[in-house]
Amino acid sequence: MTIRVVTDSTNDLPEQVTARLGIVVVPLYINFGIESFRDGVDLSREAFYARLPESDPLPTTSMPGPEAFLQVYEGLASE
Repeated sequence: MTIRVVTDSTNDLPEQVTARLGIVVVPLYINFGIESFRDGVDLSREAFYARLPESDPLPTTSMPGPEAFLQVYEGLASE
């Protein structure tokens, strides 16, 4: 049996580590006002920190919905 690890992007593991270990990362959402970005997909760490000093109000986060995890689990199960 193959074991796979699935986590959300709050794990903060470097991309090379997740790639090497086959860890699947489901991005959470980072919200700057009315703009919403997927962590590490639509908004890089560098872009996040570049926007942060001028952000008023400060950004918020929200977890990915269950459907995002379901898609990942179904994809892994079919492997």
